[in-house]
Amino acid sequence: MAGTARAGTGADLVAAVLDEERALLRGLALWAGASVAAGLVVTALKRGSDRGPAAAERPTQIASGVGPRDRTADGQPSRGPDGLLAAAAHGFDVGASMRTTSTSTVGDVARQALGWGLVDLAIVGWGLRGLRRARRSGLTPEAARARGRRMARGTGVNAVLDVGYVASGVALAARAPRRRGDGLGIVVQGLALLWLDVRHASAFRRLTSAVPDSGPGGPT
Repeated sequence: MAGTARAGTGADLVAAVLDEERALLRGLALWAGASVAAGLVVTALKRGSDRGPAAAERPTQIASGVGPRDRTADGQPSRGPDGLLAAAAHGFDVGASMRTTSTSTVGDVARQALGWGLVDLAIVGWGLRGLRRARRSGLTPEAARARGRRMARGTGVNAVLDVGYVASGVALAARAPRRRGDGLGIVVQGLALLWLDVRHASAFRRLTSAVPDSGPGGPT
C-alpha cells in the first residue's frame, strides 16, 4: 500500500498522501473497468441468444400439440408414444423456464455491474482531475495532512454507505424473487467498494496521525 510507509519529513508526507489517493483511484478504476467489461460481455451474449431461434417458444409449441389424443377414453393419460411426448414436452417446458430464470438473474447482475462501473469510472475521472491539480499546485505538509484527513473521513463515510448497499441488496434478493439478480449485483458491488474504502480509510488515518520529524530539531 502506498501510504503505509511512515512520512519522515514534510515532503514525504505530501508524497505519501498523494500516492495513497492515486492508489485508491487506481483500485476503483480497475474494479469499475472489470465491472463494465463483464456487464457488456454478458449483455451482448444475452442479446445474441435472444436473436437466435425462438427457443422460449418451443416448449409452448410442443405442449400445444398435446391434446385429447394423448388421453384414453376415460380421460387418463395415455401410456403410448403420444403420452410420452406429452410428458417430454412438459419436462422440456419446466427446464426451459428454469434456464430463462437463471439467464434473467445473470443479466440483472450484469446490468448492475455495468451501471455501477460507469458511475465509478466517472468518480475516478473527477478524482484524477483533482489529484493532478493538487500535484501541480504543490501541497504544503499541512495542506497534505488536511487533505489526507478529508480522504480518511470520506472513505470512512463511504464504507458505512457500502454496508447499507450490501444490506439493501441482500434484502432485495430475499424479498423480491424477480429482483434477485439486481439484489445480488448490488451485494457484489457493495462488498468490493467496502473493501476498497476500509483499506484506504485505514491507510489515510495512519498517515495523518503520524507526526513527521523535521530532523534533529524535533517535529515540525
